[in-house]
Amino acid sequence: KASPHLNWRRTWLGGAVAVGAFAALVLGFMVMRAFGIGPMGSLQGRGEFGSRETIVVADFRSPPADSTLGPTIAEAIRTDLGQSRSLNVLTRATIREILGLMQRPIEASVPFDLAREIATREGAKAVLDGEVVRVGQGYVVSARLVSALDGSELALFREQAADEESLLPSLGRMTRAIRERTGESLRAIRASTELERVTTPSLTALRKYVEGSRLADELGEGERGLALLQEAVELDTAFAMAWRKIAVLLGNDGRERERALHATETAFRHQGRLTEMERLLTEGFYFTRGPSPDADKALAAYEQVLLLDSTSTSALNNAAVVYGDQKRDFVRAEGLYRQVTQLPRTFGGAFTNLIQAQIRNGRPPEALDSTAAAYRARFPNSNDTWEADWYAAWGKGDLDRADSIARAVSQQARTLRQQTRATGSLSSLAEIRGRPREALSLATQNSEATLRALQSPGARSRFAGDSAYYAALFFDDPAAARSFLARGEARVPMEEIPASERPWGFMARLAAAIRDPALARRALQGFEADQAPLSADAAGRRAFHESHVALAEERWDEAISQLHEADRRLSIGDRYALVQIGRAHDLAGRPDSAIAYLQRYVDTPDPNPGEDGQWLARTHKRLGELYESQGDATRAIEHYARFVNLWRNAEPELQPQVREVSQRLERLRAGRG
Repeated sequence: KASPHLNWRRTWLGGAVAVGAFAALVLGFMVMRAFGIGPMGSLQGRGEFGSRETIVVADFRSPPADSTLGPTIAEAIRTDLGQSRSLNVLTRATIREILGLMQRPIEASVPFDLAREIATREGAKAVLDGEVVRVGQGYVVSARLVSALDGSELALFREQAADEESLLPSLGRMTRAIRERTGESLRAIRASTELERVTTPSLTALRKYVEGSRLADELGEGERGLALLQEAVELDTAFAMAWRKIAVLLGNDGRERERALHATETAFRHQGRLTEMERLLTEGFYFTRGPSPDADKALAAYEQVLLLDSTSTSALNNAAVVYGDQKRDFVRAEGLYRQVTQLPRTFGGAFTNLIQAQIRNGRPPEALDSTAAAYRARFPNSNDTWEADWYAAWGKGDLDRADSIARAVSQQARTLRQQTRATGSLSSLAEIRGRPREALSLATQNSEATLRALQSPGARSRFAGDSAYYAALFFDDPAAARSFLARGEARVPMEEIPASERPWGFMARLAAAIRDPALARRALQGFEADQAPLSADAAGRRAFHESHVALAEERWDEAISQLHEADRRLSIGDRYALVQIGRAHDLAGRPDSAIAYLQRYVDTPDPNPGEDGQWLARTHKRLGELYESQGDATRAIEHYARFVNLWRNAEPELQPQVREVSQRLERLRAGRG
């Protein structure tokens, strides 16, 4: 048994050893800090960096004979540093948004001076600047981390590569050195995936990805961009970032469904080749537009993105789209769109998305005007602020103002987007006002512009389709509609149109309008052969086609049942389902049910004039007739008056309908005294 004296002595010695060890540790930290070694030598250890600082990576300077190498290396470094949990690296997409806010061309290169200006504007801590020098067959890559505030050099980095194939591994070593120097833990750095795994081991493929993305996003040359991206995935078939970009570009254009679906699936299959942020965004996109849409899984992915970056415009905006289109929770969607507009770095489309959600939710006119004003204040030099003004006018029912805005833009269009959207808006307004020939002329201009941009056989087929639809709906001329359709198919045979773009859905609508069962069944069979295997929502689209076969064959109850099923499964637009169900009840001799659905159709605010061109005025006229037959003069007068107001300047062929309704309106008003 130890004596108290020995215990006391052991305690004293233990304390002395501990004090000595602590002193040695402090001395060691001081030496490490002095020599820039270890955590104490890091920028965080010296108090020059916080735990989550933002940095801007400038475009590296290229060798004289290889101008694309510098931007490619800069993009590789941005991607690799994007794995860091202690650094927030501005992506190229974010830099484009900031350049727009700075009234600079978004396609501009980002040399050091501009990168420092961006960093100062965004409150970033530092800029990473660098260059690539060719030495014989090899390369030397050097970089410096510079304080955004005063331009002082914080750290220098240098790596050598024996040849082009060794460049990406050398960049991986450099990014790890940068992360270590800024203060990230070695454990976190070692847990990161190699640069070649989160991008591609092929520098040639990476070059094509960077240049293809630039062409599509910054220069508006989508076809050339897609061609380069396709070359990138042919060089590296597991290049997930490039596959995802192809899927997004095709999805945004709404074309080549088979190719877009393949790209979406391939990106998802190789998601292990992505940074965590890219992986989650890919997952969200897959469960939104992939082969098995799942709103809950898409939202879960976007929520995980927001845990990594609460200011992610992509995650917030895409989640809002899911809530609106798939869950039809328009209030939640509006709230998310509003968050996007209030982010330090937002984009113009967020404001138009918000206005459309406000229209859908029945917000007052001043709310629409406020959002449009906020868009103009945030992006005073944008080419697209007119869209917010147009939507605000449309949402308030001020068709004259909406027409004036779109007409002014169409006459002075500077971009393809302005041209197509302005003429498309004017065409829709002309339809609503009973001017189908004017609408057709404008729709033709729109189709020609789209065709020049896409060079797609599917776009060429739209000319005949528009003519056929107007003949059917406005002039009640089935023979003319069939003739237009036949001439269109003679010019652009269905076999020349990619299967995923064949207009079977349009043909189904036309067949129902002219009561042509053979055409409706052809559309159904075409869908089953060409598009059902590619459709994530095949059951809903099948119900849509079945409903139109039933409408063409005058099987009203079957049509109603299938329309309800299509509406439940698809985001085809509930207003289209409402008007078709109401018409089916009307034709089946059930006026009360017809009134219920048609009234819901006209009472449901529409953020876009999608169905209204064909159905709004005609539905007001029919509701007036139904209410009049039931002795409800007040409501009959209301709907007759709205019809006359919409079609007061209709084209001559439609004026007899306007005169007839005007006479009914006069009789009803006289009868009420």
